[in-house]
Amino acid sequence: MALSSAKRRKMWFRLIAVAVSLMVSLLLIELVLQVLDYPPQIVSGWRSKALAVQQNQMAYRGRPIEIKPDDFVVVLLGDSQAAGWGLSFNDIPEKHLEWALWKRGVASPRVVTVAAPSYGQDQELLALREYFDKYGYRANLVLLWETPYNDLYDNTFPNQRIEGSPAKPTFALVDGELVGPTSQIGEPLLSRVRLWALCQKKFSERVKLLTSDRAWAEKYLPAPYQPIEDDGPKTLFWQQMRDRGFGYMPFENFDNDKSSFAIGMIPTSPRVAYGVELTHRLIQEIQRTAKSHDSRYAAFEVRTKTSWLAGQPLHMEPVVYEVDGKKYRFSFAQQFANTEKMNTGLPFLKVPCDVDDWRIALEDTHLNGPALINTMEHLADQLIADGLVPATERGADRSNEKPPSRDGGSSDPK
Repeated sequence: MALSSAKRRKMWFRLIAVAVSLMVSLLLIELVLQVLDYPPQIVSGWRSKALAVQQNQMAYRGRPIEIKPDDFVVVLLGDSQAAGWGLSFNDIPEKHLEWALWKRGVASPRVVTVAAPSYGQDQELLALREYFDKYGYRANLVLLWETPYNDLYDNTFPNQRIEGSPAKPTFALVDGELVGPTSQIGEPLLSRVRLWALCQKKFSERVKLLTSDRAWAEKYLPAPYQPIEDDGPKTLFWQQMRDRGFGYMPFENFDNDKSSFAIGMIPTSPRVAYGVELTHRLIQEIQRTAKSHDSRYAAFEVRTKTSWLAGQPLHMEPVVYEVDGKKYRFSFAQQFANTEKMNTGLPFLKVPCDVDDWRIALEDTHLNGPALINTMEHLADQLIADGLVPATERGADRSNEKPPSRDGGSSDPK
């Protein structure tokens, strides 16, 4: 039996009333979420957190990027070491490298920092592309400052050392091919509409991948290191450092290979082998980016006299460590071998640091002022010896002179 026109109108009024009521309720909920700023936006990647007056145009710690036509421009890529973590702004690496090059006769050196704490080669690559393509700057030499023992996990995982820390742009190897990035530096991962953002956090595979090591590992990563069965001599030194809360030891994830020690474990796990190859591909892309913009390229690692953990010796023979009841075989020879694999076929410098007391503090593995000066002097020597600074740029020794400042005074950082 057909409904009368009056009943049909009444039914439609009810449906419209329900729809309007639902829309008003959703709008009110959205308004409350906006006021509460919930859920908070997730931004992929980061830049410097230094004071604004200590940031260049790209928001990295460094002087304003001002390039003259006759400048020999060096782009210093890297992480917190390249950004001068723990050092005064007058002692950042770009100043000391610039000074060291000038003393050796480079007519007009200009070093530009593109680096931030916890950067791996993934964000370094994207930042270098921005330097050339977004900002339109040029370079004569791109220098990549590597910190291999944390570069490895920075590249392998989608967020920082601690699970649930800031997400970042990440690349992956799929069937042997480099794919990515998952996002760009500074890209919001959630919608501005908070109700939709809630749905994204709950159901979006992309958001889960970029905020969960477990989800990322399940999709992309092979198996991590398996603790060994060994009844021979062992040391509890790592366990003691962990129990003390020394540095980042409490956050070293030995089960997941998200650890500064993973690169030196014996045998190399499938996951570390993956990370080494991934890092190698990213470094290749950094070199290609430099070459495509008519720039030379080289990477370097600083080799200190003692290890980065509490000044322990750089033992080349394997040592068995026990942590949380599990045993791991580790050596620095293995770490250095994997570092070489990361840089296979690419210019790679091993820069010595002759300073015995080289770290900022016992629990801080960043170079202190004297160690940085020493390292930049050695680096400048190697760059010239390897022809990365062309002969036409070299001149008489000026070690006893002070370079002219761009504002008319001395730019000697000492």
